[in-house]
Amino acid sequence: MKAWLDSLQQSEKIMIVAGLVIVILLLIFEFIWTPLQYEITQLEQRNLSDSNKLLQLQLIISEYQQSRLDLVPLENMEMSLFALIDKTTKTGNLKSAIKSMNPDGVDAIRVTLNTAKFDLIIKWLVNLSVDYGVRADTVRMQASDNSGYADVELKLQRISG
Repeated sequence: MKAWLDSLQQSEKIMIVAGLVIVILLLIFEFIWTPLQYEITQLEQRNLSDSNKLLQLQLIISEYQQSRLDLVPLENMEMSLFALIDKTTKTGNLKSAIKSMNPDGVDAIRVTLNTAKFDLIIKWLVNLSVDYGVRADTVRMQASDNSGYADVELKLQRISG
């Protein structure tokens, strides 16, 4: 092979090298670039489809939240959050666990409960959501020393309609 290459003229060697470069570039294009482009196109289409599904889900969630809000009695929506928390913690047997209640903006409140019964906390949060249109935006819960009890920090906010 070496003898054959040595027997070629300089212009023939340049033509062979140029041909090899073109063949290598075509192979790279055919076996690397084209499959990558195909995968990128597939991923973009899948991403677009997933984005459309996400938008549909967000619309459904929004409609669901609005329908739930429409079920909340008007007098429950007009009550201040402080009064509402006070009332519901009394009826939910959590009044003694309240350590603090502080406003957080216009329609939000931060509540800290110490050594509160876990089951009662969950029932109370469901009651706030279903009957009063109030949701827990942030919840930090830590097990208390007593079994079945927890220390809780909550940010409660009215579900906006």
